[in-house]
Amino acid sequence: MSNIILIGFKSSGKTTLGKKIAEKTGRHFIDTDELVSKNCRALYLQGPEAFREIEKEVIRALADFQNTVIATGGGAIIDPENAMALKNLGKLIYLQVEKEELKRRLLVEPFPAFLDPQNPEVSFEKMYQERLGLYEQAADFIVAHEEDLWELLASKNHWQ
Repeated sequence: MSNIILIGFKSSGKTTLGKKIAEKTGRHFIDTDELVSKNCRALYLQGPEAFREIEKEVIRALADFQNTVIATGGGAIIDPENAMALKNLGKLIYLQVEKEELKRRLLVEPFPAFLDPQNPEVSFEKMYQERLGLYEQAADFIVAHEEDLWELLASKNHWQ
């Protein structure tokens, strides 16, 4: 069975839906953020570059995985090498969340590290604009609702 890779903004439901998909389809589940933070908790303190470098190593380490649902970190596809490595692993599904809903989920304290606590709305807008096109470009499929995701998975023979 091929891999299913979930991409999208932080708090878009990748981990929650990924676990459900894995359970319903008999696949393994991996959350790349969990792997990164488990092995390198101090990276958060070293800054985004250190985090992204370990994230890249984690994604490379998944090269031989099969029959797995992979929930990626929200910024995983910022790096073109990561995007290509993920494409080589399986089909990418972008979990699309309406901008205002995403803002509601993210603009709560403590703010995610990528948001400027002095001006979270402005940094959210910047991050949103920078990443939206990357998700859309990388995705093999875009789904906006959980029901659409299940329909997609049921309709594609290559998921089996």
